[in-house]
Amino acid sequence: VAAEMTTTYVAGTDLDQKQWRSDGERDQVNENILLQQQMFLLYEELSYAMNEGDIGHVETCFLPWSYIFQATGKHKYAVALKQYL
Repeated sequence: VAAEMTTTYVAGTDLDQKQWRSDGERDQVNENILLQQQMFLLYEELSYAMNEGDIGHVETCFLPWSYIFQATGKHKYAVALKQYL
């Protein structure tokens, strides 16, 4: 059930294909919801790893966050995370 929900309600590798469709075929609201759910899961994963004290997992979670920081204009945070890694 979880795997089916994840493929349906979270952005996957096929999101790029959905974004290249014509405007009449695209569902931009659904695309944004899929991306939002993906961000929520990244936060949940990082939070869980920190609460469990799993530093290796926390470090693994840093790479996607550095790209998120860079995309949102928080370049100092992105550089700091990349230097740490």
